Amino acid sequence: MSRERGGWPKRPNGPESSASCFFSTASVYESFEGEWADEDSPVAPHSPYSKSKLDAERVLLDLTDSRFKPVILRLPTLFGDSESLRLDVIVNKLVLRLLNGLPLEIHGEGRQFRPFAHVADVARMAVKALEFSLENRENLIVNTCLEKLNFSVREVVEAVANPFPKAVVTQGTHLDLSKITYRVRSNVLGEWFGEEDFAGDLKPAILQLYEHYRKEPLKPYERIMAVRCEWLDRLVSEGRLDRDMRSAEPLSSGQLGCR
Repeated sequence: MSRERGGWPKRPNGPESSASCFFSTASVYESFEGEWADEDSPVAPHSPYSKSKLDAERVLLDLTDSRFKPVILRLPTLFGDSESLRLDVIVNKLVLRLLNGLPLEIHGEGRQFRPFAHVADVARMAVKALEFSLENRENLIVNTCLEKLNFSVREVVEAVANPFPKAVVTQGTHLDLSKITYRVRSNVLGEWFGEEDFAGDLKPAILQLYEHYRKEPLKPYERIMAVRCEWLDRLVSEGRLDRDMRSAEPLSSGQLGCR
């Protein structure tokens, strides 16, 4: 897949098929108000972020031809330990607050539901998507979330607090930042994997994150949003990414995975 600087994507040139996997978002279903959504459900995003993702999906699908059949992965909120650790997503952020002795706050009633997935499982799904796309079968949209990994905000906070007797859960003073609630499942993942093949249960991931934070002290809590930028800067300085954030070295199939 290629694109002109600042322009729309273009079809790959040449006779060979090109694999393409695009990370979209499950929040395109955010208008469902707590009802279940799957790949056959209508989409009606509200936020600028989810609208932009849906626009990008449509651009890619419009480029489909006999050599280019993109796979769209609609990602939920991710959690779990990884090399490029995100500390701005709810589970990872709550565990870090816990280790820093900060209370776990619930704003409003905390009844909003969200779908979740472990980052290692999504990495495996991405590899599967690239293989599927390279085999040039068909366009495909996949929700990368299991039904059992849909939780309310309150359930997530309690899951983080439960293993730690000294954890403090407090009622926040702000109104709910977002009252949007939606639950997402997939009709496709069962064909790709059996549920027993997924690593991402919430409790073990919370304990693994806690041990990571405890053994490898991070920068001050107030600076956690900069961690990913610093990691990307390091990859650029090492020559592993170019200035457009594209890989500067060919990737083997083994490098596409996630530890």
